[in-house]
Amino acid sequence: MANPSPTQDLIFPIEIDSAPSTPSAKDAYVTAWLSSSSNTAIVYPNSYALRSSTDTTFRSSTPFPDSSSPRPEPPAASTSLGKMATNGFQPFSSANEDIVTTVHYNLYGTRQVTASSDKTIRVFDEKDGVWTLVDTWTAHDAEVRDAKWSSPFWGQIIGSIGEDMKFKVWQENAEEAKNTGRRFQCIYSHSAPAQVPYVSLDFKGKHHPSHDTFVALISRTGYLEIYQPDDNEAFSVWQRVDAFQVCTPPSRGEETGFKVCFSPDPSPSFNAVMAGLPKDSISLVAGAMNEAKVYRTDSKNQYFLAATLTGHRDLVRDVSWASSGEAKGFDLIATACKDGRVRIFKVETPHNNTDYARLPQTSAAAAAQDAARNTSSMIGAELASVSRATGAGRAGNGTPGQVKHHVTMVAELASHGGEVWRVTFDRCGSSLASAGDDGKIKMWRQAIGGQWREYSEVTVDTAKEFCLEIPAADAA
Repeated sequence: MANPSPTQDLIFPIEIDSAPSTPSAKDAYVTAWLSSSSNTAIVYPNSYALRSSTDTTFRSSTPFPDSSSPRPEPPAASTSLGKMATNGFQPFSSANEDIVTTVHYNLYGTRQVTASSDKTIRVFDEKDGVWTLVDTWTAHDAEVRDAKWSSPFWGQIIGSIGEDMKFKVWQENAEEAKNTGRRFQCIYSHSAPAQVPYVSLDFKGKHHPSHDTFVALISRTGYLEIYQPDDNEAFSVWQRVDAFQVCTPPSRGEETGFKVCFSPDPSPSFNAVMAGLPKDSISLVAGAMNEAKVYRTDSKNQYFLAATLTGHRDLVRDVSWASSGEAKGFDLIATACKDGRVRIFKVETPHNNTDYARLPQTSAAAAAQDAARNTSSMIGAELASVSRATGAGRAGNGTPGQVKHHVTMVAELASHGGEVWRVTFDRCGSSLASAGDDGKIKMWRQAIGGQWREYSEVTVDTAKEFCLEIPAADAA
């Protein structure tokens, strides 16, 4: 990672929330956690733009994502940045002693969980535009790498992973007082196999109460595991339902890049179902060094390699799967890359007579399946996965439900001035945010002609100055 300049803050974790808690609130909010010594968070909507805390000149007002909604009134010129919580702006300190590694909204956009290198997790609640700290606790014995909310339909559940090689599940106990360090209690924990830390996690089912919950965990060596709770209402016992290597394990000391993200949709696209993919197929994308790989479950609930997203010239830092693919008939997946580019891929499932054919079974796949069937222990599974190090073990094997996928790179966006660390689609799947070493958050939207264009940019320097510009061509 490039070293920041003395006047630059790096913006790593970002999260877009377009599922506001009140029907009248139509703006999407972006949270930027500044991963520098200041550890200050700034929450702001896309409907306002400020130059700095002393210059409150109203620059632009763009409703997001609904362009037909009325534009909000600009803030008064005398309004200070610290008093703008009611307008959506609220800088506040996370009070961490080290870098903030991740931030994640709950389903309704009313709660945030943050994790840090100082081993702690913090939860913030929003009320009337103001974010307040609910609790802080030491969650791991080393740096916390990732933390996410699970489905709110089964309680207030958080999953976390750390450099201590642990995956933990935390449940809120509302009877405990706030800010005591005891409000969130660990109800489940396990260690990563082969003593290799997990680096990324994601929950499936967090958007839909009628669907089962799954969690995907990927390690620093690219070993992907999927777990499911024995009881959706308990979350205290989890069983591993699948595990495999997504690529050749990197050599010791080699810089790595692994991320995992489930499809947010409850079902595959209608075109995928017409092509033969099961209606209840589970889909996820894994960033695997300089590629991203799409996996889906077939009719036997076995994950198979559906598509490989190529074209990256360096490590893939982040992946994001856009929602509403089931209605559009195709899927959009974005990647953030160390080469400074954001890429957007269109994943389709053609379903003419020729493409109805199942994916052919390879000899490597057959051998890997035999090895998997003969493996009964966690350690044995890890060793057996080496035989399918390139992912060939999850290539097509003729099982019903394994259909062909077609991948097209529809955008390659290179306006960041350095490595891109984060990408995330909004909940509608229509806008994309990216953040990188240039200290900027960029917002992208697909134009009528199909091109993805940058329509706003936020720059935060050490003085916490804001700069959001909307190209004149897109302002209308």
